[in-house]
Amino acid sequence: MFSKAKTTWSLLLLGLIITVYGCERSNLKDVSQMSVAKLQTAAEQGNIQAMIKLADAYNDGQAGRQDYVEALKWYQKAAENVNAYGQFRVGLYYYVGHGVKQDYTKSFEWFSRSAEAGRAEAQAMLGDSYNYGRGVEKNDVEAFKWYSKAANQNDVGGQYKLGLCFKLGVGTKTNWSEAFNWFKKSAENGYDKAQDQVGLMYLDGIGVVKNEHEALYWFEKAALQGNPHAQMEMSFYCALSNDLEESYKWLYLTGLKNKDMFEVGLDAIHQKGINFSPEQIANATQRAEEFLKTNTLSK
Repeated sequence: MFSKAKTTWSLLLLGLIITVYGCERSNLKDVSQMSVAKLQTAAEQGNIQAMIKLADAYNDGQAGRQDYVEALKWYQKAAENVNAYGQFRVGLYYYVGHGVKQDYTKSFEWFSRSAEAGRAEAQAMLGDSYNYGRGVEKNDVEAFKWYSKAANQNDVGGQYKLGLCFKLGVGTKTNWSEAFNWFKKSAENGYDKAQDQVGLMYLDGIGVVKNEHEALYWFEKAALQGNPHAQMEMSFYCALSNDLEESYKWLYLTGLKNKDMFEVGLDAIHQKGINFSPEQIANATQRAEEFLKTNTLSK
């Protein structure tokens, strides 16, 4: 009797495993090569990965059009199925107001869910929410906590923001050495703002031994990615090296993104007794336009 009952129970359990596993395998079906039409069908059938892929397609304009409302719809469905990436994207949409009215309270709620599930980008954005008091009361200690979690997962934004916390004493004591370490990690991962900070710290000898060669190396990396402050620093270096056309090229590129910074940079160069001739300005402007055409990093 016991043996028969045990056998019956085993068969039922096996059937349950097969059913659950089969559903999971179906949900994890590779969607990377699906057309938008097939993604739509799979998403409507409950495939979470298809929901995400479809939402990304609408977000990026790869579904025939860019449609933030439709993208949010599918991110939301994935988020409601406890998908951490979907939760992060819904939070981001509410944070910036894509496809929906900007709502920091809702962005905070979705960032919290995703961050608690371990999503690094959401942890960094949750840090921002606490840091700037968006959707929640400003709390520097909580901001530092969530930036730390993101940074320790190798999130470049989290690493950069954690560096700022140590540099400025936000949620922790000021520690320039730690600030430099985190900026350097983010910089090595390709984040232009961190590269600019590393350049500044090398230039001023803060948190690290002063090294103008290293400063220039990191400023150039950030400048090539379109960072306006780093481009201004490159302009200063070239002006002092008497390469005036290259100097104005970098200053011109700075001005395309930040006109005020352009004026500050130009004034600083003039105060050094350095002036640009009309010919140098014309040639430098042409150089800058050629740079924009060929350099994909700054786009």
